[in-house]
Amino acid sequence: MKMIVGFFIGAMTICILLFGVQFFTPLRAQTEEEEQSIYDLVPDIEKINREALITPLLEAEKTIWDEDVAQYYHLLLQRCSFTEEERDRE
Repeated sequence: MKMIVGFFIGAMTICILLFGVQFFTPLRAQTEEEEQSIYDLVPDIEKINREALITPLLEAEKTIWDEDVAQYYHLLLQRCSFTEEERDRE
């Protein structure tokens, strides 16, 4: 008997959670310009992560004094699509 009651309570809990998620998914945020989805307000994690990984490499490129090494390093960054020129082509 406890197992049956537990099953029904679990099923009801899952249904409530699913309906709750469906209810809040189309939630809109009012801004002065226009309505935006709640997903538009979340920061772009991929862009933030990419910038965090690339910035030290670009800063290191500025400190290379040897012209041949700097040219090789810049070519390496281009081929790894870490520089602006390569990202613009994508």
